[in-house]
Amino acid sequence: MKTTRTFLVLLSALGSSLFLATACGRETADDAKTTAADAKTVAMAVEPEVMTTASDTWAAIKDSTYDQRADFTAGVTHMLERLDVGVGRLTVKRATLPQTSVKDWDFAMKELNEAASDLHSKVNDLGKAMPETWSETKDRIAQAWQRARDAYDKVRTSTTA
Repeated sequence: MKTTRTFLVLLSALGSSLFLATACGRETADDAKTTAADAKTVAMAVEPEVMTTASDTWAAIKDSTYDQRADFTAGVTHMLERLDVGVGRLTVKRATLPQTSVKDWDFAMKELNEAASDLHSKVNDLGKAMPETWSETKDRIAQAWQRARDAYDKVRTSTTA
């Protein structure tokens, strides 16, 4: 008898929990739109941090020697990941732009995509670097990184409305 009563209490508690969980988990269409808008706002607010983090990484690795190339490669890979995150966030932002701004954005974004592609290409060539060419390889990556940063900043500032 005591076991049955305990079982019924547990079953009752479980049923109440499930009911509350499903009722609280329901969102209206307005709630979903608000949540999506909030997510965009948060994403755009942290947008400058993306490139700041990557720039901090560059500052830490730019003087790496040939013997430190594994650390350099890891750092540049991190920078590429941050750049890709930033590009993704800017792409999301395009949907919110007024139609009059889209043409300028597309032009600036084309340059950013080309700069990012160039940087990816130069990073892929890191494995071919020799001690004699290490300095030149780093210089090419530095130039490609600066081009990508400038293009990123141009897109970001052209889309602040």
